[in-house]
Amino acid sequence: MTETNESGVLLHLTRESTSIKSILGDQQVRAVNAYGAVRKHDTLRDTQRVVCLSEIEPDSRVRLADRRGDFGLAFRADWAKSAGAAPVWYLPRDAGPQQVLFNLVKAMAYGRGKDPDPQHPLWKLTPFIDYPGTYEANGAPTSYEWSWEREWRVHGHLPFRPADVKFVCAPEAAHDDLRAVMLHRGYECPLIDLRWPPGHRAPAGTPEPKTQERTVHGLFDGDPWAGSDPGVEIDPPMPVQGWREQLDEPYDTLDDWWEEYHRDD
Repeated sequence: MTETNESGVLLHLTRESTSIKSILGDQQVRAVNAYGAVRKHDTLRDTQRVVCLSEIEPDSRVRLADRRGDFGLAFRADWAKSAGAAPVWYLPRDAGPQQVLFNLVKAMAYGRGKDPDPQHPLWKLTPFIDYPGTYEANGAPTSYEWSWEREWRVHGHLPFRPADVKFVCAPEAAHDDLRAVMLHRGYECPLIDLRWPPGHRAPAGTPEPKTQERTVHGLFDGDPWAGSDPGVEIDPPMPVQGWREQLDEPYDTLDDWWEEYHRDD
């Protein structure tokens, strides 16, 4: 298990534009695939379906897009935790703790001469446990090592509201199409391309806030598009049109923007 900065973001990525449109429209990321220590067990597989999220460092974003896809959305880590997300526990194969847990899971899943009880609380933990290492596949050694993704998982589906989404990502060529979907569905968050190079100046055109009480002060301090909190002095409201062009210069590049989104509160 890796330590986390809970002011950071967790990304869910997919390869298809139709998938992210469906997610945004349904306001839910569906738990389609089974993961974890008993993901291949016939009886338990359906109890191991999860939503996968990644707490990546800025310099790993392109590597993650290569593996998972360029379309996706991000949530604050603290919000995702409140929705049931937890970091994956990586136990290296053949390490002492892995052997203890492996033997326990094996005995519970296979060693009783009958199918395991899907309601046993152990199976609520196994989706969050992985055994990285080198395995035999098709007669050749294969590396199973994804700890660099700093993965979190949610057991079951992950419902959300548009206001819970910190930003949406897609290839820049798909932005016009996806921006129309976001505006129609009420998403007011930024839209970025994970492959923008260092120093890239993000183009104007991110969905505008619908109300003038939401200020740029809230965009980079706490939750994006946060409204006025009682007792907190904030900047005067900005005009609805042209908010992106009026951002301070330090936030004009993708690197500065990303660093600010990952900073400690």
